[in-house]
Amino acid sequence: MVDSPAPAAPPAAVTTPPGTYRTADGSAVPFPEALDAWTSAALAVLTARARTYGATVTYGDLARALFARSGVATRSLLQNWIGDVLARVADACADPSNDHPPLDALVIRGTDGAVGGGYADAVERNTGTRPRDVEQHAAEARLACYRALSRDLPEDGGHPVLTARTTAQPRRRTAAAKPAKPAPAPEPLPAVCPSCFTQLPRSGQCDTCD
Repeated sequence: MVDSPAPAAPPAAVTTPPGTYRTADGSAVPFPEALDAWTSAALAVLTARARTYGATVTYGDLARALFARSGVATRSLLQNWIGDVLARVADACADPSNDHPPLDALVIRGTDGAVGGGYADAVERNTGTRPRDVEQHAAEARLACYRALSRDLPEDGGHPVLTARTTAQPRRRTAAAKPAKPAPAPEPLPAVCPSCFTQLPRSGQCDTCD
């Protein structure tokens, strides 16, 4: 009698890493809890950024700073959660009991330097009026942040600066047109903190990680 082969062992269960997790041990974190942690971290990170006159932070750098500071990260796409965090930041800053300047205005897109679409929504939600010129409104809001928190504010109090980069319409060429001037050399990239990825102030020491 021929022995029948032993049944094959069942395949090992494949564990799918949680979408939102603690960076220390990979354990799952409920999304509402993660939003709370990221909002708290965002207020701290943006407050630190506002201490440097003219400083801003891109969405991507902010996300990395939130993960580093809160110890909670996510595999979800940035656009699926960062807006919720900034909406909470905007609402917290609009609450007079918190004494925060409008820190959400410091967050800009890395592609064009403009604020995200949620900025105007937050202004309308908290003031009842939608800004007609969103970028100018954000520039004035950033100035309010610097005037409240900056350690290197100019003696004249500073002025609102537009960060959005617009593409000028090409002019028609004519026979009398002067040759175009050579484009200026690109400015060097600013130094960033190796721990939280935010731009370093002039001192070279990260205010966020101190």
